Amino acid sequence: MRYTITLVTTSTVSVEVDAADDQEAMDKVPIDMLREVPHAPSERYIVECHGRTCSATGEEMDEGWVVGDGDEYFKYEKDALLYANLKGYKDLSEAYNDEFMYWTQF
Repeated sequence: MRYTITLVTTSTVSVEVDAADDQEAMDKVPIDMLREVPHAPSERYIVECHGRTCSATGEEMDEGWVVGDGDEYFKYEKDALLYANLKGYKDLSEAYNDEFMYWTQF
């Protein structure tokens, strides 16, 4: 699964890593990145992990359909098709050919 790790101090820095769970994702934050983030000596890092979540079911996903640049995610074909239909596409091929939606692994 792909996680976005956001370090929030006096500035905000993000990095994406592949990991099986939240703990592995946090362990994969490059140490060089931690050194480069400006912070006051008393500040602590706040680390947030966000994997891809299906917009229809709320389930975590490691593959599925993506709308645009990540506006929506769908784990199941039936949900992706329903969303494409609601947006005026007759099927997923038409939505893909129009660059509205695509399938991928994260």
